[in-house]
Amino acid sequence: RNRLGSEQLLDVIEELKIAQSGKNDFVANVSHEIRTPINTICGMSETILREELPKQIKEHVVSMQMAGRNLMGVVSNILDFSELQTGKIELEEEDYNITTTINDVISMAMAKKNEKNLELIVDCDATMPSVLLGDEKKLRRIIMNLVDNAVKFTETGGVSLRLGYRKEEYGVNLVISVKDT
Repeated sequence: RNRLGSEQLLDVIEELKIAQSGKNDFVANVSHEIRTPINTICGMSETILREELPKQIKEHVVSMQMAGRNLMGVVSNILDFSELQTGKIELEEEDYNITTTINDVISMAMAKKNEKNLELIVDCDATMPSVLLGDEKKLRRIIMNLVDNAVKFTETGGVSLRLGYRKEEYGVNLVISVKDT
């Protein structure tokens, strides 16, 4: 009787694995399908912003573009989570300029703090190399998520973003710290 119970348990485990795999495939497919219209919205808003527009319309288009970018970030996070669960996440190795990445994060944070009277402090080690090697897109999303959460859940005071590095045999490790009051 114990053997029959073990076989049934193994069958249930196998069915759960198949169901999990199907769910992960579904999430990945839906996420990829959502990217196309979001990219269209972001691209069209970029094109519209190149035109001479009244101030109020330009503000609306900028808001639409920011919403599209935020939604793209959510979709990317879902894809990353799905890839992590399936063990299929791959990191890119590309040269990137950390200054550009941080400027984008700061711009996003300034837009998100809205009317909150928050101070945003950025402290970047001046001796850090400006060009680094790694997966800039994933790194940008991680920093943006950390700063976004700090801004979102901080009502007064400030948010601090510190960047430094640690020398290793193979190069440097980027060291990032986000703190809020």
